[in-house]
Order: sequence, then C-alpha cells, then structure tokens
Amino acid sequence: MHRMLIVVLLGAATVFSTNAQAASFGSSPFYAGASLGPSEETGYNNNVAVKVFAGYRILASLAIEAEAGFLGKFTESLGPGSTTTDESYVAAVMAVGRLPIDDHNLLYGKVGGTMFHDLTTNTVIAGSIYCPSCTSNIYTSSSNTYSGLTFGVGYQHRFVDLEDQGTWWPDTVRVEAQAYGNNVNILDVGVIYDF
Repeated sequence: MHRMLIVVLLGAATVFSTNAQAASFGSSPFYAGASLGPSEETGYNNNVAVKVFAGYRILASLAIEAEAGFLGKFTESLGPGSTTTDESYVAAVMAVGRLPIDDHNLLYGKVGGTMFHDLTTNTVIAGSIYCPSCTSNIYTSSSNTYSGLTFGVGYQHRFVDLEDQGTWWPDTVRVEAQAYGNNVNILDVGVIYDF
C-alpha cells in the first residue's frame, strides 16, 4: 500500500512538473534580480533590507540561488545617553524548492547557509549619566563575522508569456519572507530577469 502511494505521488509530481516546465524555467535556466523590503532585528528598531541575487534552475522544481545584501542598520537605546547601532551584511547560498501553479505563478521555499558581517557602534553622549564629565561624544566600534542558516518562503508571478521573454525589462516579480539566523527577519518584494 505504501509503495503504491509513493509511486502514484512520484508520477503525479513528474506530470505536474513537466506540464509546468515553462513556469519554472523561463527562456534560460539562469536568472538574476534584486529586492527591497522592511527588516527587523530582535531588540532593535525596524529598518530596510536591500538584496541582489542570482540563480540557476537545475530542474523544474529545484534551483540553486546565491545572494548578497544589506539587512539594515538597527539602533537600540541602552539607556539615557547611550545607544548601540548594528549594520548587518549577508551573503548566502541556498537550495530553492519550486512548486509551479501554472505558466505564470509558482510558490517556493528555500534553505541554505549564510555568512553574516556585523558592524557595531556604541555611542555615549557627552554629559550623560554614563560620562557626565565628557565634553564630546564617545564612539567605540567593533565588527563580527559568523555563519548561520537562512530559510524563507515566497510567491512568484511572471507577467509575460514565455515566448515574449528576452527583453531588457524584468518580467517576473516575487514576494518573500525570509529569516536569517535567530535575529533578522525580512519581508521583501523583488524583480527577476531571465537570461
């Protein structure tokens, strides 16, 4: 019974993927794009993330994608007269599972590894309770590079038919939610150009 169910599911997935090949591949397996959207880091104020990405569709249902981006500049108050600011940069490589709905729409999920680079600046305001005798602000900076995981889900829509692709204008838009490690979450809108 279980074997029969597995065979039926695999067969259905193969037919579905074949029928939706156009929605998954585009005129070439290569694609690139950029995205923009709000970001948040635990304990800090919200900010804006900007990313660029490029990918290669291995199968109708699977792609490999790399991205680099600025996740935001986050500021937290440590008390009267003292703040810390964290600028977060990221580079990631991910596997993208794709579920075509029809020739123009698909859902996807992705997971992968990422490298973070954080630049942190602590500021003490002159005359504050932290340094009442200071005549000028005190700034201390540090940086930290570390690795982690990232995962996300999204929806993608192609505006033009496959045979009309190839113009210089991006023909696909996507909306996605993505988490980086345990700290940063983003919700962004991106455009994609198929080569």
